[in-house]
Amino acid sequence: MDIRGFLEESTRIGWRSLVIYLGGLEDLTRFLREINVKPSLCIVRDKNSLLDCVETRLYRETHRLLGLEYDNILFTLENTMGWPGNLLALSFEFVKCGGFYILHIPPSHYDRSFTKYFLDVVRNECNVAIVKDSHVEYMSICIEKPVKPLQPKPRSSDKFIRRLEKLCVNEDQARIIRSYPGFLYGRDKLFLIHGDRGRGKSSVMGLLAAYTMIRGHDRFIVTSRSLYGVQSFFKLLVKGLESLGEKPFIERNPKGFIYRVSIKGSSIAYVEPWRITSVQQPLFIDEAAGVGVARVRRWYNRIGKLVASTTIHGYEGSGRVLLKMVNELFHRTQIYRLVNPVRYYPGDPLEKILYRIFHLDAEPLEKKQVIEPLSYRVYCSSDLVQDYDLLRRIYGLLVTAHYRNEPDDLILLLDTELFDIYVVCDGEGDIIAVAQTRLEEVSSTKPGELVDKGYRLVDKFARYALLDEMIDRRILRIVRIAVTPSLQRRGVGSRLLEYIEEKARSKGYDGIGAIFSGFDTVRFWIKNNYIPIYISPRYNRITGEKNVVVVKPLNREFEGIIGKAANMFYHYLWFTSHILYRDLGSEKLSIIMKYLNSKRYHEEISREYDLKRIEKVLNNELPIDSILDTIMNYIDKIKTYELDQLEHIIFTSRILQGKTIVDIAKITKKKPDEITKIYESLIKKVLEKLLRELNN
Repeated sequence: MDIRGFLEESTRIGWRSLVIYLGGLEDLTRFLREINVKPSLCIVRDKNSLLDCVETRLYRETHRLLGLEYDNILFTLENTMGWPGNLLALSFEFVKCGGFYILHIPPSHYDRSFTKYFLDVVRNECNVAIVKDSHVEYMSICIEKPVKPLQPKPRSSDKFIRRLEKLCVNEDQARIIRSYPGFLYGRDKLFLIHGDRGRGKSSVMGLLAAYTMIRGHDRFIVTSRSLYGVQSFFKLLVKGLESLGEKPFIERNPKGFIYRVSIKGSSIAYVEPWRITSVQQPLFIDEAAGVGVARVRRWYNRIGKLVASTTIHGYEGSGRVLLKMVNELFHRTQIYRLVNPVRYYPGDPLEKILYRIFHLDAEPLEKKQVIEPLSYRVYCSSDLVQDYDLLRRIYGLLVTAHYRNEPDDLILLLDTELFDIYVVCDGEGDIIAVAQTRLEEVSSTKPGELVDKGYRLVDKFARYALLDEMIDRRILRIVRIAVTPSLQRRGVGSRLLEYIEEKARSKGYDGIGAIFSGFDTVRFWIKNNYIPIYISPRYNRITGEKNVVVVKPLNREFEGIIGKAANMFYHYLWFTSHILYRDLGSEKLSIIMKYLNSKRYHEEISREYDLKRIEKVLNNELPIDSILDTIMNYIDKIKTYELDQLEHIIFTSRILQGKTIVDIAKITKKKPDEITKIYESLIKKVLEKLLRELNN
């Protein structure tokens, strides 16, 4: 069977299929002519890779296609430095039932580790053809016909629900629609829909929102990580409203994305999750794990009703963590699961390939007890590329330690030599704990360059004007660490840390540290003598939590540097908590401050460091908020400075009362952006005068 016959047979049966073409761009063009295919959609990195297609989109435009379907898609890696995993996984979903996906891998990618891994995996799957320079290297077709789901029959006595049931593609969706009125008018607080990718969660949410609007709920909100992430929601919302006899008014942004839908007496609009304070209930949350588990928990406590969806085996967020939290901590809930896909048949080969490659359904082992003796091993990227089962066991644990696990994360792990993987095996040989580490070796004192290189840990020392002292230091950052959930709080994680520290000392590293979100693990790090040196003032836009940085010295000299950072951090917390950490729980803040105090990190800050930090802020090397403790420290001098009326209001509101920029904007009746500019200019004016006085 040739490629043309392969594609025709797959389409006839109803499965989606994958064709991988290895070769140059000219060879690919010739191949497409030979099989008489003009792709419905081509996805390319830049205009230098244009091919003869019905529609062409650049990588950066791919997200605009959410909710659309194509008979076939060509995705080319031409002119790319690496594999764009997130876009690749996303575009898999655009292929219609019975359609096909052509992936072009140019010669520049042949030697990449992920290319080898990718090809090894797909050679074990069906409905795949691999072609190199027009020669078929591998072909396998699924001959078993798919089982088509039955269209659900309307059952509800509610006339509006009956009309919405007709828009459902399977009984799972219809069951959720029928259950919704009981939630809307009942006492439960959370209505959660979960399932794997492509199950129509956003679509069902849109239909639920249509019912909410028709029942008279006014001006409520939908939120998600991004506006393009709720386009399927809005499209089904509009369709649902039209089926109910309404003529919705649709508002779009300049890029064509829907952001608000209105009917007489009701409207729903998209709002970014980090901008939500209080809203009309219910609040709709599309991909709840993606907006942050901690943020969802805060909304549950503050807002009357939440309607949310989350992907369990996906990469939008840690859906498994969210579902566990809901089951353990939320009591007034209704939880529903969508099982069957909506765009293709159950058992779809293309979906199986996506899950196999990116380990979207990898799960940690269930263990009842720690079986001694424990053993320790270290793996590098090449080890994982060559052993699929080992990678899956490790990845099944790593994904439990991260708020979001994207295809790009796996590609970075396999395609570079940046990371080492430390594992703990129990007496039965099972992996029960794992840590992903990266070495940060400092050769630059420019904060921007450090972030670009991925040196996120070392970069935090810039806030304390200590980067000069970090030159030639080698710091090991623990990117992720995880213990089998059923074996947590039994000392396994601490023993893994001890092993990593022992290895780091033997290599002459100066220190070891971590950056993590959330305070649930602060006690774990403190117990293992890791010193907190930073808490992010703002909540992470993705996780909804504040990042915490902890470091542990591995030699006496670096201990002195960490001591300076910890000392200034303690000083910073005392002087700025009413400004920057007013929204952080007092108990959480107290844990860190009490620990720092017990370690005697409370010496007075020298004038030398104050001067150095002021100069760096004035030179735009440090953010304004990093110097607020110095301003408070010299408030006796600053209170005598002459300020105009608006400056005085802003200074008093922000520095003395700890009001937010948004609060100050309301007080002064100005826009937040305008207040921010005035505030930053004011602080710099104050610092310039203070610097002159301190230098005299």
